Amino acid sequence: MTFKPLTEAELAEAAVLPAGEYDFEVIESVETLSKNGNNMLALKIKVFHDGSSRIIRDWLVESDHAACITKLRHYCVSVGALDAYESGSLAKFPGKGAAGKVKIKIERNEEYGTQNRVSDYVKGNDAKASKTQGPDDIPF
Repeated sequence: MTFKPLTEAELAEAAVLPAGEYDFEVIESVETLSKNGNNMLALKIKVFHDGSSRIIRDWLVESDHAACITKLRHYCVSVGALDAYESGSLAKFPGKGAAGKVKIKIERNEEYGTQNRVSDYVKGNDAKASKTQGPDDIPF
């Protein structure tokens, strides 16, 4: 048997998805508190790529920070539940079993190595608009 020997860094890099957009499904959703004491949903999402999948963690944080608010809204639009966002409560956010499209990036970190991270959620073809908005009103 012959094979190409790889370094630990090369092995870690091989386990990372290329940056891009992928279908996903939430396999775990836990309401908890962030390090700053904000309410948040800690998600485990299964990201699908070329007949296989990877598990990636993400956190949806209830905050006044623009990036957090944007990500919360985009998550709900992606899974077809804009009405949950408009309710203003994490209690109504779709969790386990929700599915949509996600934008994945590659993050290199000395402590954790190279890994995938969610940069945003994107409107998929099947995303449903809120009852109060038409599909063209969603800011994507």
